[in-house]
Amino acid sequence: MSPPPSPNRSSKRVASFWTAPKLAIAAFVVVALAGIALVALHLLPIRMCLAVLPANTQAGIGLKFQGLSSTIDVTSETQSQGAQNHLQTTGFLQCIQAIKGTVVVDRNQSDIGPSTLGQIVDQWGSDVDAFRVYLASNDQALQNFHIGPARGHKSEVMKSWCAANSKCVSCSPEPGDPQSTSTTVALKPGVQPERLPMASNAPWREPAGTVPYMDIKDGVRYSYQCTR
Repeated sequence: MSPPPSPNRSSKRVASFWTAPKLAIAAFVVVALAGIALVALHLLPIRMCLAVLPANTQAGIGLKFQGLSSTIDVTSETQSQGAQNHLQTTGFLQCIQAIKGTVVVDRNQSDIGPSTLGQIVDQWGSDVDAFRVYLASNDQALQNFHIGPARGHKSEVMKSWCAANSKCVSCSPEPGDPQSTSTTVALKPGVQPERLPMASNAPWREPAGTVPYMDIKDGVRYSYQCTR
């Protein structure tokens, strides 16, 4: 009958089993399981909010996690004010905003100061999946047509602007329509907007190079307005 293994031999076997590669794998598994648990913890209440939306709308919602917080990107589903109203009436946005540590991102929301139409086209053009504005031509007056200050959904901002300047410009399709995700602005034939200085608390600096929507001379920036 062989003698039982000594405690030293058992500890050596355990030590030899937990080699560096095996320890690394075990650590990875623990971290992965913790990550899965964290995602599940956040995803459960968010799934409850998604349940109030039609299936085709759910597919357009982006979800990002960062630490203990999560970001819901609804930009692609709210290109028009009508679509955003739909999300509001379903209670989805209110449900999401009630979840602790959750942030709702909507790049269709805008807050602009006194600006020009070409500058807005340029700035909004970098917002992926958001409402877009296009110019029918590179006419200097159109590029430098005055817009702002304004705040709100981009389609509503453009709807108000187009209505206020309807004597000089046309916007197609009409912004504010529940189905429209962009609009193209054109000067009406025979229209001559008036070139006027823009209000400023300090002299404007001329940009490096040619910028079509920056009409600056001697520290004064000019914009075109529909005054007739």
